[in-house]
Amino acid sequence: MIDVTKSPLTFQAVLNAGSQQSMADQFRTMNLGDVVRKHLKVDQRMVVPAADAAQLSTLWQFPVDPQAPASTILRAYCRVGATTGPYTPVGYGVTPTTGQIAVAPNGGIVVLASDAPTNIDVEYMPSDGDLTVFVNVPVNPSTGVCLLPIPASTPGVVYLWDANVTAGTVLGRKNILIGGSGAPSTGQARLDVARANVLFAVADAVSQVTLTLYLCAAVNLDTLLQSTDNCFI
Repeated sequence: MIDVTKSPLTFQAVLNAGSQQSMADQFRTMNLGDVVRKHLKVDQRMVVPAADAAQLSTLWQFPVDPQAPASTILRAYCRVGATTGPYTPVGYGVTPTTGQIAVAPNGGIVVLASDAPTNIDVEYMPSDGDLTVFVNVPVNPSTGVCLLPIPASTPGVVYLWDANVTAGTVLGRKNILIGGSGAPSTGQARLDVARANVLFAVADAVSQVTLTLYLCAAVNLDTLLQSTDNCFI
């Protein structure tokens, strides 16, 4: 039994107490819908991956919800395809080879296109964060560097989910590479090491882009649960 009249109590303890008077407020504070969507294991069954412009042409991507991109793949099994049976999860951003599956640089889930899975299960844990789209972000065409808007850089970026060039020599969505300091090749984009800029190929002469970014969550569940703010008792 928990005596909710004594303080300080953590938000976790108050939530466990289950006060009918404050439960609705507690759920709103913790964004309960986001907790269910982004903190529970996802099971995709009998799905068909497909080519996607955010990935290399040699890869197929699963239909991952961009509101809850992948963090860690737990297991995968293919019933029908050129390569069947269990697929081996590999590290984040690693390009999978035959019989492997990986979290892509943008938080998607990918397999080798030549494995051609047409009936595959995957179980994974999603990543916590907030999806935000920034339209008409300027890019320096002479350097290929796009300085992220302050509303993106302040909370911090988890993934560059998508980059759609709207002005430049090579338009359209780009392949998203693992973050790094090197300039990408034409048709590609990546976050820099500090995740403060998006880098494009100078040859693409990009001057404007629409960025879909997965940002650090505005409500951090771990911080909230440890909070001793008892306003909802």
